[in-house]
Amino acid sequence: MLAKKKILFLVKFLLVQGLLSNAYAQQWFYVDPIKPSDSFSIQINPNTFGINDVLIEAVICDRKSKYICIEAPGFSFHVPKNLSSSLNSWRINEIEYISHLNKRLQIFGLKDQIFLIDKKEGNNTIRFLFSKKRGLIGIGGFSAKSSSIFLLDIYCGFGASGQCIDTLK
Repeated sequence: MLAKKKILFLVKFLLVQGLLSNAYAQQWFYVDPIKPSDSFSIQINPNTFGINDVLIEAVICDRKSKYICIEAPGFSFHVPKNLSSSLNSWRINEIEYISHLNKRLQIFGLKDQIFLIDKKEGNNTIRFLFSKKRGLIGIGGFSAKSSSIFLLDIYCGFGASGQCIDTLK
């Protein structure tokens, strides 16, 4: 009888541990509206960056950092937590980010204060659409040969403030 209680306790413990380990998991999907089969995702706990069905390990800035960021092979995004209209550029790991616009825009019928942030990588430019409230809401890639855009599929994106509530679910 004692062995049975120990096994039952162990099973309960493992179930609770499994539930708690996923309690803080967050995931965001960004989809190409022209080709919806193309997408990428960012996930916290475990920290991953995904392109379509391929997930790779990522490094995400902790809460004490001055930045909201993710770094993964082939992808990086850094934005200062104190982003304002007076902050025009910043440099991380020899990559310059330039904020071109801080304007109230209406996107899909929703008005929000949006920062357009460009990151130059060689001949390519990556443009991030970022809201201090909603976080990362879109990414566009532009080069001489091609362009693409990925848009957030819910209201609150990676790096959203704690006041953001997914009202589009």
